[in-house]
Amino acid sequence: MAFTYQAFGNAGGQYGESAGTHTITCGGGDVYQSDEHCGFAHVEMTGDFDVSARCVSKSGGGFYAKLGLLLREGLGAGARLYGGILEASSTRQNQRRTSANGEVNNNGIGNAGAPFYLRMTRVGSTLALHTSEDGSTWSTALAVATYAGLASTVNVGLYVVNQDAGVPSTTGTFDAVTGFPAGGVEGSGALALPGATLSGAGMAAATASGEVDLVGAVVSAMGQATAEASGALTLNGATLSGTATWGVEASGALVSGVGALAGTGVTSGTGSGALLAPRVVLAGVLVGPVGAVTARRLVVVGAQVRVRAVAWASRVASVEADA
Repeated sequence: MAFTYQAFGNAGGQYGESAGTHTITCGGGDVYQSDEHCGFAHVEMTGDFDVSARCVSKSGGGFYAKLGLLLREGLGAGARLYGGILEASSTRQNQRRTSANGEVNNNGIGNAGAPFYLRMTRVGSTLALHTSEDGSTWSTALAVATYAGLASTVNVGLYVVNQDAGVPSTTGTFDAVTGFPAGGVEGSGALALPGATLSGAGMAAATASGEVDLVGAVVSAMGQATAEASGALTLNGATLSGTATWGVEASGALVSGVGALAGTGVTSGTGSGALLAPRVVLAGVLVGPVGAVTARRLVVVGAQVRVRAVAWASRVASVEADA
């Protein structure tokens, strides 16, 4: 999932994610009555949803520092909001602002500390919270509220409040975050992305069981960026990049590497199956599939091609290869 971080009021701070653990660190004041100072890592969600996270811990901040889940009806100051929080060391509460620019009020939903699981659901205009100690047995619906005319698309995510601007920042940690969009594009039929840009802090993916066309598209991610198809895969002028791995999978073929996919061919890659393209251009790179390198035209400039089976092309030019 690709959360976007926004600080409200004088919170400042930052958001980060590593191996499924999400962390928000922020300073500033409180979210209560007319005050609105917090760090919010969010995504847009449309329609009904069911999201949850384990609130692992919070450290630092004021006595009434908070962490939890929050829904906002937009990112402007004074937007209606609804959330579930752990406040202080052992007070679980519902926060809500039911009218734009109104006051934020708290209502108790339990007395226990972290870690614990927190779940938020939306059905139409009705919102509810659930808590759990193990992530499988959930409480009955808590703090059920109906927000008349609630916007179809809202901002939902992880939430930390430092509470006291006079003390150091608060760090809130979450894991087991579920129900949020994965930061990708999915389709069960054909997927066309002409000139599209896909990006995410976790995974940016284009996935389809039919056909995927990435025409002039850019796919980038800090984690993994993939384009997968069980049918056909077309990459015309596309670029895929990532600081970890990126790949292209189609009917058992795998192309991955640190370079980019450009034109109608491949500029770099390794494959455990077959590397297949109408035109494969390998400039100063290493390609080592276990199966075969196959193309109508294979251009290898200052590169090494190592295969255990076959390296084949109807036309081979400028070859410097160990095959």
